[in-house]
Amino acid sequence: MALTDVPADIHQALAADPAAGQAFARLAPSHAREYLEGVAEAKQEANRRRRSDGMIERLKGLKTQRGNGEV
Repeated sequence: MALTDVPADIHQALAADPAAGQAFARLAPSHAREYLEGVAEAKQEANRRRRSDGMIERLKGLKTQRGNGEV
């Protein structure tokens, strides 16, 4: 997923949290697209913000197959 495909508000949220930004950058394009579509489907701004915040938290919690917490 190219960084240019990420909406500005989500890009800012990822930039504000380096761990989440790095995790997002390492996602397979199909997984990154799923995260973005989940946020973009929100019709109300409050829901979009809530989903964006949830996405950041989930990204921070991702672990590698080795389970050592590195993404």
